[in-house]
Amino acid sequence: MELDLNILKILYYLLSSLITSTLGTLIGAGGSALFGPFLLLTEKFFRG
Repeated sequence: MELDLNILKILYYLLSSLITSTLGTLIGAGGSALFGPFLLLTEKFFRG
């Protein structure tokens, strides 16, 4: 079960970084400023 959680965390980090870079490219600095704090909050949630 612990291994599965680690795999999920890795997938989550890959997804979040991909989404962040995509938003940054499409929207520019404004998109990163909007979604940056949201990703930080979800990261804290996943870390517990």
